[in-house]
Amino acid sequence: MMGMFTTVLTQAQDKSIKKIIDNPGQYLNERVEIFGLLTKYVPAGTSSTAYYILQGDYGDQIKVITAGEAPETNKKYHVTGILSKQYDELIVTETSKTPEETKENVTAQPQIQQPVVIPPPVEEKQSGPDILIIVIIAGVIILAALIIILLVRQKKPDTISSTPPKEDDYKSPPTIPIKQFNDFSTIKYTPESSKTMKFIPGKLEIISGEDKGKSFKIAGYPTREGSVVSIGRAKVSGDRAYAHIQIDEKFQTVSRKQAELIYVDNHLFVSNLSESSFTQLDGLELKLNEKAEVKPNSVIRMAELEFRYSV
Repeated sequence: MMGMFTTVLTQAQDKSIKKIIDNPGQYLNERVEIFGLLTKYVPAGTSSTAYYILQGDYGDQIKVITAGEAPETNKKYHVTGILSKQYDELIVTETSKTPEETKENVTAQPQIQQPVVIPPPVEEKQSGPDILIIVIIAGVIILAALIIILLVRQKKPDTISSTPPKEDDYKSPPTIPIKQFNDFSTIKYTPESSKTMKFIPGKLEIISGEDKGKSFKIAGYPTREGSVVSIGRAKVSGDRAYAHIQIDEKFQTVSRKQAELIYVDNHLFVSNLSESSFTQLDGLELKLNEKAEVKPNSVIRMAELEFRYSV
């Protein structure tokens, strides 16, 4: 049964990395299953998460972010995770990985010639039926177990379970409609819940407009540059939804991609991404891609909307 499962996976994965790289838009923010040779592993640093490089059968490579134990290099793995794109680089955020079982994993035992012993005919007659009976009983037990599992799975949707669903049951993290999300008239954000997200110390307080006086914590998405929070009128789904502050459409002077907050080495920075509507920090306008450090009580302004950062 295991051999059948391995064969099916191998047939499905031969071109999986190549297929994703050739047509990434078809799989973005979706759960994918890839297979390949782990050629490089980079452990987590003070400002970056651990990752490894997975190489397909055709030489195509893809980066996989991992929060699990360090894998072995020069070994093939089946990897499942969410595909995203960061700074024009395709990245899979790992949810699970399984090493491929090969002949190399089974320790070959040296063949030692033993003296040929011919057992008595009576023992042969006794051992033959015993083995056959054991095989039949084992087969019946396995078949019964499979039938029970199938019946339980068929009945499962009709029952109400108090156990929450696993993360692997979703193709992308769901948006949680809690009170915090609906309390704001000028922004929308999704409270942090993903294991890959990191809370940034402090909070942002809205100091102008309808939501004046309201504050909220922010979570950053881990990248090589640090934990990043995007800000703008664009809608973001998938893993990065938890690291995005969506400005309401009524603020037309705010760009769809207005700015980014970057937390690295215990320092918070703001970077302006808009060409038409500059982001301001403490009254100073930031040009396109210009970055400045955000201090406690600094004020970030985007059109009529103002935030104060406090620790």
